[in-house]
Amino acid sequence: MCYNHKDQSPIGWLTMRNKLWSPAAIWVVAVWLITLVAWPAHAADGTGSVSGRVTLDGVPLAEGKLLLRKPGEKEKATIQTPIKAGKFMVEIIPPGKYAVAIQGAGVPAKYTSPDVSGLLVEVKPGTSVFDFSLTSK
Repeated sequence: MCYNHKDQSPIGWLTMRNKLWSPAAIWVVAVWLITLVAWPAHAADGTGSVSGRVTLDGVPLAEGKLLLRKPGEKEKATIQTPIKAGKFMVEIIPPGKYAVAIQGAGVPAKYTSPDVSGLLVEVKPGTSVFDFSLTSK
């Protein structure tokens, strides 16, 4: 085989001189493929993620803890996540119905236990968003 031009080679379509496959283009394609595979990961494996906001009398709860427990489960099966500036997130959680409790400064006792709070959510595969508006009265 004879190649007359310095840019030609048996694998010329992969060389750095070919603008189609420049390092930037390879990086963009790699990121796109990773995103394409990772995006539906929660739905594919049957798990979900939960996020949302907590307000007390209309003001975001500065700090606290959100507890999620499937009805009938024991206390040690409770999922806990911090609340900061009124926001919370649980990245991986099995789907199902959960009793919710919210603990933090100024939060009335009626919201602090999943057994008596009366707050219920249903987590589905994928992403679920829940906002809780609590009152101090």
